Amino acid sequence: MSITRALVGLYPSAVRERWGPELEEEARRDGWRGWPDLTVNLIRLWTHPAIWPAGSVTHRRARVAKLAIAVTGAGWLTGHALLELSAAVPRGLAHSWILDVCDAITLLGFLLVLPLLACWWLALILTVVQLARTIGSIEPTAGPRRLVTGLWFAVVGLSTSAGVFVTATFASGNDLATGLVAGSGLVALALAGGGTIRDLAAID
Repeated sequence: MSITRALVGLYPSAVRERWGPELEEEARRDGWRGWPDLTVNLIRLWTHPAIWPAGSVTHRRARVAKLAIAVTGAGWLTGHALLELSAAVPRGLAHSWILDVCDAITLLGFLLVLPLLACWWLALILTVVQLARTIGSIEPTAGPRRLVTGLWFAVVGLSTSAGVFVTATFASGNDLATGLVAGSGLVALALAGGGTIRDLAAID
């Protein structure tokens, strides 16, 4: 399989079903020079599910709920992994009021999108993955306003957590690389959520 075909194969199925042959043909014409554009568009599409081809607005919202669950769950796991598995930030930060507030805000966003929460590491990872897959196949329990509100809470919680972690990492001077990578990951997740809010406003 060529790199071009492999990149096209990573596009969301809804996009491939609608424009797959055209994408492959255009990519084949561009050759290796088209790989950067294919990669950028691949990332853009996976972080903006509201713009994928869909039969209804409800279907688009279901995809957004799926992204919200994935983004919130991944952000929560990233933050707690940084606290528990690295020396990038002080141990005492794990029980600080500011991170408790960040967790509460993020959790509220999670619950507004779907009122369900799992616990502990393996169960959390499996639940986040399965929830994201399940929500994509059913109508979301949250209406459009609740979905947007949930996303906003998730974005604020993740962004604030990122700021706290990066600040604490610089203050402690321990394992700066790990702290910065985790903080950047949380920012990226928050940006994905923020972009989806904008997409929802465009389709509603």
